[in-house]
Amino acid sequence: MIEINTTLAEAIAKCDEIKDQLEVLRDMLKPKPVLRLESITRPGDYWELRSEDGLINCMHGTVIIMSNGCRFFRVADSLKPWITSGGLGLSSLALWGNLNNVVSQGVTLKYLAAN
Repeated sequence: MIEINTTLAEAIAKCDEIKDQLEVLRDMLKPKPVLRLESITRPGDYWELRSEDGLINCMHGTVIIMSNGCRFFRVADSLKPWITSGGLGLSSLALWGNLNNVVSQGVTLKYLAAN
């Protein structure tokens, strides 16, 4: 009886391992969003964002402008490095989610890079 329980436990553990690997593969198949922001000062030039990492690494003073009138400013705050025109601080992850949401609704994005 103990041998059967051990064999079953090993089989269950192996199934869990395979399930985890399938989840990773399933996630790899999902299309990842790419946001294209057109440069205000250099029309025709684009900044492509593939994740919030691009927002984290951008220079202080950069401005993202949405066609719906919203603006986001990159500041030197490590916890909330983005500020809305209304003064609300956002993390790069929160801004990434916001940008993806509005782009899916047809809003376009432009940027003004800090030099």
